[in-house]
Amino acid sequence: MIKHLVILLSVLLSFNLYSQDISHSISGSQGQEFTLDQAKNAISLSDIKTGYPSSWISAEDYQNTEIVLFQDNQQFAANGDNDILNADQKALLSKATLGSTIVVNVNYSKLNDITRENQSYTMSFALSVTPDLHAQYEGSTSSYEEYINQKIIHQMDQEDISQVLKTPIEVIFTVNDLGKVENVRFDIESDNPRLNKIIVDEISNMPKWKPASMNDGSTVAQDFYFTIGNVGC
Repeated sequence: MIKHLVILLSVLLSFNLYSQDISHSISGSQGQEFTLDQAKNAISLSDIKTGYPSSWISAEDYQNTEIVLFQDNQQFAANGDNDILNADQKALLSKATLGSTIVVNVNYSKLNDITRENQSYTMSFALSVTPDLHAQYEGSTSSYEEYINQKIIHQMDQEDISQVLKTPIEVIFTVNDLGKVENVRFDIESDNPRLNKIIVDEISNMPKWKPASMNDGSTVAQDFYFTIGNVGC
């Protein structure tokens, strides 16, 4: 009896220590956030990228620049000569909508101090077009953490935990303009249909959120990215 009790306690302790290693994250964007006003008013790459090294890449260093807009399962591009946006690039940015992804590729050359020859480089960065004010979970951060822990993590068995520690699960969901969670879908799902169903059901059943909004006061839908596993590893 004592031996069985010791084994049971060991298993429970192992499970609790193991489950404590599970982390999760949630974000309203992928990459640097970028608003519609910023997209419409941008004049140079410094207006697009925070900390853009305009003083380090001189005018004669540029080979070309490319702005690519990913929107509605389509891809559009506009090329330029340097860090100052031309008419085509400005027009492309003005077409961005909420949820669009913008990728900027900067091709330039610099003198290699060893070979004394010019060497070509590419700097790339991505931005997500987001509302002016993000949607917010109604309640405190601790109440959100408690919901995820109670509804999802505490329903995971040790096999589930082992899997997410190896390969995090990534879910995308939408908070609509009324604050209701909808359209929950996997970017990376687990091999366990039971766990997948738990995650979809519990995220879908989240309490109402405060919807995202624009500066004019209008409410809008916003996508969120939820990851569970060894986040950041």
